[in-house]
Amino acid sequence: MRTKMRIMGLRGEAIKPLNEEAAAELGAELLGEATIFLVAGGCLVLEFWRHQRHQRHKQLEQSAAWDTLQDEVDRLSLMLETLQARVRAVPSQSALEELRAQLQEMRTQLGARDAPPAPSALPLVPPTPMAPPVAPPACPATPLAPPAAPPTCPVTPLAPPAAPPTCPATPLAPPVY
Repeated sequence: MRTKMRIMGLRGEAIKPLNEEAAAELGAELLGEATIFLVAGGCLVLEFWRHQRHQRHKQLEQSAAWDTLQDEVDRLSLMLETLQARVRAVPSQSALEELRAQLQEMRTQLGARDAPPAPSALPLVPPTPMAPPVAPPACPATPLAPPAAPPTCPVTPLAPPAAPPTCPATPLAPPVY
């Protein structure tokens, strides 16, 4: 008490002793204020911790959402690149018309009688792989012969290609497209 009086700048030489009733009342008041102060401080600390935990949880949710969006953007950009490559791979309409003209010219040169009419417009769809060619049926009039050996003389000039052998029993029909 003397220290407190000196700090406040009062010179008190004689401090009267308190009676028990006043001392108990001051002690109870001090204990009540200390309890209220501790409870309020504890509430502030708990609220601060709760707020920090909530902020961390919110930040984790935002970073997870950001990562999900970033993954989705990456997936969509890859899909876009794939689709752009497909569009570039599809031949243009003029190239298709040029190929049709070449096909018609080849048919007229080969003498195809029943050429199918050319479609006016085909949809722009990537080509699908064709089935492997089927060998013509064996000629029933002649038995199968072993393949001929290639010529061994290097001096002989190359002869023009011979016409494919035809089966005397069944005439060949023109190809159907």
